[in-house]
Amino acid sequence: MVAANRRDPNNLIGAAIVSTPVRDHNVIFVSFDAGNSWRTVDLPEVPEDGTGNAQVAFDNEGLAYFSVLGQSRNKSGDKQFQITLFRSRDGGRTWAPAGSYGTGNNPDHDQMTVDNSSSIYTTCLCHFPDGEWAIGLFISNDHGSATSGPIKVASAPPDMAVFNLNPVALSDGSLFVPYYVFQQGELQDRHPPASDIYYVIRSNRFSAPTKIHTQLLDPYARIPSPYVNVVFAADTRSGRFPDRIYMLTAEAVSGRYRLKLSYSTDRGKTWSEPKEIAPNSSESPYQNQYQPQIYVNREGVVGMTWFDTRDFAKGTSYHEYFTASLDGGESFLPSVKVSTQVSPLEPPISKKIIRHTIDSPGRTKSGDIIFSFISAAESHPTGGDYMGLTADEKGIFHAFWSDTRTGSFQAWTAAIKVQLGTDISATDILTSSSEIVAVPRTEDAVLTAGLEPVFDPSTLDNVTGIEEIPIRFKNVSDRPLCTAFKAQLVQPTETKNPATVLNSDKGRSWSGAEFDYSASFGDLKCLAPGSVTEAITWRLKLADPSQTFVTLKVKIVNAGRQK
Repeated sequence: MVAANRRDPNNLIGAAIVSTPVRDHNVIFVSFDAGNSWRTVDLPEVPEDGTGNAQVAFDNEGLAYFSVLGQSRNKSGDKQFQITLFRSRDGGRTWAPAGSYGTGNNPDHDQMTVDNSSSIYTTCLCHFPDGEWAIGLFISNDHGSATSGPIKVASAPPDMAVFNLNPVALSDGSLFVPYYVFQQGELQDRHPPASDIYYVIRSNRFSAPTKIHTQLLDPYARIPSPYVNVVFAADTRSGRFPDRIYMLTAEAVSGRYRLKLSYSTDRGKTWSEPKEIAPNSSESPYQNQYQPQIYVNREGVVGMTWFDTRDFAKGTSYHEYFTASLDGGESFLPSVKVSTQVSPLEPPISKKIIRHTIDSPGRTKSGDIIFSFISAAESHPTGGDYMGLTADEKGIFHAFWSDTRTGSFQAWTAAIKVQLGTDISATDILTSSSEIVAVPRTEDAVLTAGLEPVFDPSTLDNVTGIEEIPIRFKNVSDRPLCTAFKAQLVQPTETKNPATVLNSDKGRSWSGAEFDYSASFGDLKCLAPGSVTEAITWRLKLADPSQTFVTLKVKIVNAGRQK
């Protein structure tokens, strides 16, 4: 994601997920020279188990906002998903927590926008007290200090599911809230394989849900993920096409994904016929367009970016592309290649980065510990859920995308200037990234609840399918732990990709396999609060090395007094 400061055309902020062998977490990138150079900023009070779903925005007063999704502890010490909002008053140099919201609603896929009066709107897929998963809306009218919601704005029809798309604030403060409606289950089991796109609009009250379009998908398309985003933007400033709403969607056509744009001049009631933004005469199933983004600059120019595999016969690599419409979506300039080097979809990496997911470690109702691991390549096969595009006060677009030219996904940016009526020019700039270290908090100390796993960098051999996970345990209680213990594997309720334990103390391959941590205290008789044991490497063999998601359910058992 990326955003530009309306008060300062040189000030940009961006955000991305950084995958490390320990966790996923979000970092903030800041530029004060129009994107020519970037710095990273560490944030205070980030959720301890990692963060995802980064969102960034500026308001009209020049305040910057950054929100993340992660688990935090409530007053009882239990972990719950919530959205944490940070605010910066100096263009992103420094940040402070503004507030948290969504606790108890398990929010997912939060999407933030800010209107012309600096009100902050965040939509999400939320779990409501009545047990329903529905589209929720959070609202803040005081720069994020207090946030109300979630308001249930859209429910799923019977036997269907919903998923939110990016909201758009119109010039008068009305809020356009689009979302998916789709059949539950895997894409290949849908009949047809498609998603319907609906919206509601909030003015004085919410409108009734209205269908916009049916997005055709292809579960067998030669693309990293067949679930391709639909993105929205509106012209709220130029006066040329006031509050015209644009929808950019990828459609599966004969096994290939093509990007199409349509628009509405009446706040979503009617829509123009979708038009391809970058027609390609090739019929090769390997030439696809995906990861779209769209933004309208202050002059009413509609900019669009996406990943395109047109330059590669087998679709094994991509480039970042850009085009623009100068006439409100009626026609499009010839598309141009923004990235200057190829991004392979299968980077030549001998070992994949493995890390635990942001929803773990957790604890079951019976007190067992449960945690999950997955490779960054599998969890983010397209480089992330979404890319970024914005425009500064000079009308210059700034693209922000995942690029694999260096051998792994890295955040890259480009400044793109549209010469009205003529050509497009672009220049690449590489952003830096750095790790944020989160400090875990404590809870009451008992043997079964006072220990939490800490993960050293793990590795996966793609050929043998052997995964090595060095695991320590940390005393998160408030008193010393002097009891030796073992970590015992419990069979998970569901195992899509069963693994075999290769080095358990009892020689068991999964259920009942034990790792004895009796000697892991070193020379210490007790493990002090905040201290960690020595690491023991757990060696697992995956049944299918290409399917890296594996869940481990662990029970802590007494092994006698520590010698």
